[in-house]
Amino acid sequence: MNNLYANLPKMDQILLHFSSLEIDPIWLKEIASEHLDMIRKAIKAGTLTEVSIDDIFMQIEEKITVSTQSAFRNVINGSGIVIHTNLGRSIIHADHFDQIKDVLTHYHNLEFNLDTGKRGSRYDLVTSKLCRLTGAEAALVVNNNAAAVLLVLSALSEGKKAIVSRGELVEIGGSFRIPEVMKLSGCTLVEVGTTNKTHLVDYRNVIDDDTTMMMKVHTSNYKIVGFTASVDTHDLYPLCQEHKIILYDDLGSGMITALDLPIFKEEQLIKERLKNCDILSFSGDKLLGGPQCGIIVGKKVLIDRLKHHQLLRALRIDKVSLALLDQLLMSYFKKSEFMIEEIPTLSFLTRKAEDIEKQVAVFLETFRKNHESSTLKLRKINLISEVGAGSLPTATLASYGVAIEADQSPDTLMQRMRDHSPAIIGRIHDQQVILDFRTIAYEDHDTILAFLDSAGGVLC
Repeated sequence: MNNLYANLPKMDQILLHFSSLEIDPIWLKEIASEHLDMIRKAIKAGTLTEVSIDDIFMQIEEKITVSTQSAFRNVINGSGIVIHTNLGRSIIHADHFDQIKDVLTHYHNLEFNLDTGKRGSRYDLVTSKLCRLTGAEAALVVNNNAAAVLLVLSALSEGKKAIVSRGELVEIGGSFRIPEVMKLSGCTLVEVGTTNKTHLVDYRNVIDDDTTMMMKVHTSNYKIVGFTASVDTHDLYPLCQEHKIILYDDLGSGMITALDLPIFKEEQLIKERLKNCDILSFSGDKLLGGPQCGIIVGKKVLIDRLKHHQLLRALRIDKVSLALLDQLLMSYFKKSEFMIEEIPTLSFLTRKAEDIEKQVAVFLETFRKNHESSTLKLRKINLISEVGAGSLPTATLASYGVAIEADQSPDTLMQRMRDHSPAIIGRIHDQQVILDFRTIAYEDHDTILAFLDSAGGVLC
């Protein structure tokens, strides 16, 4: 055992061996030390009976590669969920990145007014576009919609009462709960109604001199059906105006333009919802199809109060997301066919089932031409896609995909798909791995086919 310890390379040897690499010697030494410590523990435990310096150098090099490469990886989304929170929600169009590259790789006018030569506001860069698209008097952008909720409540209702229906005290992903964020903001939550039924009189009965706000929370990630009743902003707004109370519509997700699909028939456009509230917030990376951000639109007098609140600086949007949002908003001024083409989320959502079926047929035909025998069996399958990210939770989209049967277990096959580069994400149903082609591009076919080649896969 002592000989094994003696065979371990000295740190000087390791540093010399890797001297040609770009890695800082400090980090190289740390990685090498951790690896040598692991080997010493294995020798002491008796689980390592042979030491090779060449093997150690190779193992350290592998760890250097893992430690210094990006943790971000491309993923092919065959899950059937269009706005997939775990996969980055909305995809940003490549052209939008190309447009902002030149600006962000130089100094730019983020907070500098080129007309006056004085300090400007980053929010002004997108305000006019947001106001034109939504019909709002003023607009503000923060880093996500949770931040928007916190800012609105803190700036407009701190130390006062805010009324919310019990049926709208939602919890979304990451355990973000409306009652908890209201408590954090310093306002007092006043619950009205029941889980399944809330009436206008319930709101009216709790209004007092300390009431400053009514909050309408869009139940975007669930629906209560059956024996139910709720009060829309159309009916709440006159009551709020009567008592000089702010009506805040936390829309969560939100649409700027109408899409000609049955699933969107019940979704009011932001411009329409603003007619019946004072202030409204929604996410930039859901149905809008842009970068992560929280967009607040509404009356100027209220937006101005948000802009002067100390919390805004901690919640402000970064320059990259702001530049991407600016590019996205420009797409919304184009004719619908060009707009949809430039916003991948809208493109995926509006794909016709027959077009997806044709794509699956092309994929399987390509596969059939290049393979003659296999342990895998592939077949076309009818599927139902989801919008995702808490947007339109009960909405479904007819789709098509491929079902894969293999000798290996579905879990094993899914793991191999995740280990592939790019990773391929599907789902398991009836002991088959399913790939929904709604969010799979034609250019992804070669990657999937290459994986199936490596997995021994061929069409039956």
